[in-house]
Amino acid sequence: ADGDQALARALETRYALVVTGVETRGLRGLDLATSLRATPPYQKAAIIILSSDDNPVDHQRATDLGVTAYILRGSLSQQLLVENARTVFEGMSG
Repeated sequence: ADGDQALARALETRYALVVTGVETRGLRGLDLATSLRATPPYQKAAIIILSSDDNPVDHQRATDLGVTAYILRGSLSQQLLVENARTVFEGMSG
């Protein structure tokens, strides 16, 4: 429902993939990614950030955090999201 709830759930249950938007209620998506990266199970976890605009500051911050993918919602298709997730999981098994 919001970034705060996402963080609480992620700390309760380890997820292989986290997908969040930049603009979320409560804890923003990039702040969620920062909090997750500070937690040992998520230091190398797959995180995909979705954004409605190509803000270079947000994109750079996501890059600095080592997110797996930063996808613009305008270019988002179910296929693109699935392809990114598949790449993540194939990398985990290799």
